[in-house]
Amino acid sequence: MEDLTEDTVLRGPVRPYALLGGQPRPDRYLDPGVLLTRSARPPKDHTLRPFHAELLSCWEGTGDVVLSVTEIAHGVGTTLQQAGMGLADLMHDGYLISPTPKEYADGAHTKKELLHRVLDGLRAAQ
Repeated sequence: MEDLTEDTVLRGPVRPYALLGGQPRPDRYLDPGVLLTRSARPPKDHTLRPFHAELLSCWEGTGDVVLSVTEIAHGVGTTLQQAGMGLADLMHDGYLISPTPKEYADGAHTKKELLHRVLDGLRAAQ
């Protein structure tokens, strides 16, 4: 059993409101299977909180790939609730969009492929 010294108590889990600047709940709730991608025109004069920057880092070096909320939460090692709140903030601020089927109807993203990607993300999160 770990000793409960002052150092270990102070290093406890980070509370959601600390990550999100005191925000008690999101503007919108995102289902774990919601697919997101970076906006083609993100805001230029906006300072990101470290947690929001970490969420956006999931797209670094991947191009404009579509990721689910579950994949992003797993990628940054946080809970679905925390990731969903942060991603909702990023959508509200214009950094992320949830593409409609028309936006990726070029054949590269079929329903079956998307379902496989969501399943792979869920399996990786276990």
